[in-house]
Amino acid sequence: MRPAPLRRIPLLLLPLCLLASGVASAQIELRLDWPAQTLIESDFEILVSVQSVYQLSSMQAEFGGKVFPMPVDLRPRAILSIDGVPYGEHLLTVTARDIHGTEARVSRLLQVDRPPRLTISTPASGLVLQPSIRLTASCEDDHPQGCEVRANFEVVDPRGTPGTPLPGPPSLSAKGRLDQELCLAEYAGKWVRIRLRALSGSQSSSEVVRSIYVENSRRLVPVVSVPGSVIDFDAQRVLFVDEQRRARVLDRTSGQIDTLLENLQINSYICGLSCNRSYDIGHLMPGGAILGTRNMELLQVQDGQRSSLAEFSWNLYSPLSRYYRITGSHLAYFEANQRWGLLNFSTGTRTSLPSEFAANWLGEDGTLLGSTRNLLLRYRNEQVEQVFAEAEGTVKFPIAEGDDQVYLLEKPNQVSETVLLRAGQRHVLSDTPGSASFLLSKGWVAFTRLGGGVNQVWLRSPAGVEEQVSSWGLPSAPVMLGPDGTVVYVMNSQYYLAGPGSPSVPVAGTTANLLKWMEGRPHLVVTDTVFRMEREPSTEPLTCPPAPPSEPSEPSEPAEPPALETPKGGGCAAAGSGSAWMVALTLLFLMTRRAPSLQHARAARPGARGARLSGARNAATSMDQSTSSVRQRDRTRSSIRMVGSASYHETRAWKCASTELCHVSSRDIAGTSAPGT
Repeated sequence: MRPAPLRRIPLLLLPLCLLASGVASAQIELRLDWPAQTLIESDFEILVSVQSVYQLSSMQAEFGGKVFPMPVDLRPRAILSIDGVPYGEHLLTVTARDIHGTEARVSRLLQVDRPPRLTISTPASGLVLQPSIRLTASCEDDHPQGCEVRANFEVVDPRGTPGTPLPGPPSLSAKGRLDQELCLAEYAGKWVRIRLRALSGSQSSSEVVRSIYVENSRRLVPVVSVPGSVIDFDAQRVLFVDEQRRARVLDRTSGQIDTLLENLQINSYICGLSCNRSYDIGHLMPGGAILGTRNMELLQVQDGQRSSLAEFSWNLYSPLSRYYRITGSHLAYFEANQRWGLLNFSTGTRTSLPSEFAANWLGEDGTLLGSTRNLLLRYRNEQVEQVFAEAEGTVKFPIAEGDDQVYLLEKPNQVSETVLLRAGQRHVLSDTPGSASFLLSKGWVAFTRLGGGVNQVWLRSPAGVEEQVSSWGLPSAPVMLGPDGTVVYVMNSQYYLAGPGSPSVPVAGTTANLLKWMEGRPHLVVTDTVFRMEREPSTEPLTCPPAPPSEPSEPSEPAEPPALETPKGGGCAAAGSGSAWMVALTLLFLMTRRAPSLQHARAARPGARGARLSGARNAATSMDQSTSSVRQRDRTRSSIRMVGSASYHETRAWKCASTELCHVSSRDIAGTSAPGT
């Protein structure tokens, strides 16, 4: 018999036949490519690979009781939030569905364990004058066992061997919250780096470092402090940035704090006028301030209104604060087209200077002093004019006040001259190989001259009388000059204060964010505090107050042993003398028989009483160590930064040489080189 012929299946019915035969179970294939790890500490990304016979219609991910839509794609990815997802294991499931309703799933078990949240209330990084500070830190964690706060300390002597830490206070730890008074007197003049760490029950951690420098100078007087980092100040206001990145202004008279700008996007590498690597520059203006941002933009915030003033460019070779300078109602800035621009705030007039004009100094009236090759140039009244032409060499870093100009002349023979132009007369103040430093204020000139093979600081009076200020074996450089000839200079990581006929006195370690002349005295800023420099020291010693004595606990009266009941009739005393002798002999016999067993028992328990005594001694020792750890303290210091100020007509730029210190650069500072630090 011939087999029945095969019937042809219509093409349109083929998918239905495949579905009926179970082929649909392999229509969608899913693979979870990311995350590769199972530990989830924050919002995370997932990446899925998909293969499907038919067109996909939807995709989604489920995690922690929440549904996250995903793009319909063959390589979809999505960011999943863990907000509201508790600690512990949770199943991640990705579902894909095609146009026929067929679904496929892939799952993975993940562990949610957020790092503990560490909050540092005090201290802030910076300088402290008081001998003790309060260390307050707390942590929060969703782990069932909570979290622990640990503090480790490292002491660094800035004048010691670089990279060699010294023994510091013992480590501290506490469950959930650490609140401890730290005595810093032992570490005055040194850094103490406090490394605070929050550790959860699952060993996940968060870490914050605070660096404090304990100033042992008695010549600094605190003027005003703010809850943040000071970036500018005057007699009425203080401009600062707080930990929430808010630019704020304190009114010193009323104590009111106003917020100028939320979420200030700060720059960590611009070293304009303050060279602070934790935030960028700000300048107080009438009714507001000017702030520099991360995207190289200058913002003006005035009377509640925010506007963009200019975009400035990176210029490594410009001596005028490298990027911009603000004096009075004028702004000089380096434009993106590699030219210097000048903006008048009051009129809104904007001018672009010739490309060959290298600006360095900006006056109150908008006059710019600069140079090109051997020429000293000045821009004013919309004209560039020649002030002086040197026969040879290159003019650099000119500054001015009135009709006085001072600049550095680099000669071909590697000798640099510091030149003063006064009343049309040229005076050579010094000639040194390499670099020099100089300042101008009300006819006074502070400059450096070689002495003993290193640069020493000199003063020249308006009458032309010169006087040597420093005479150290290490190089010195002036950083601030007052209208009365008072000069602040730096030598070996130390600020010194000097003046006409006055000997040099050490004032502070070089930890300032900002130096400024105000109300007839030099002032400096360290982190959150403005200090005034004084020649006469305070007489208060840098010592910690003694800890309050603890109340001695009253010793409890030992309980009297209960009295033994005496048998009625007088007991032994009632017995006759013969009975008493019999009792005594019996007791003596029994004690003699028990003596070996007592000795054997004591030998079987060696040190029973001694162990108890040792345990008591160990407990006392532990308490002594705990008390000792409470009484040992620490501190460190923040990065060195200095600044010129329009009030004393000094033009300066500073260069961050490392993550901890900001040194004077021979390229940046009016031709000055940093002293050995």
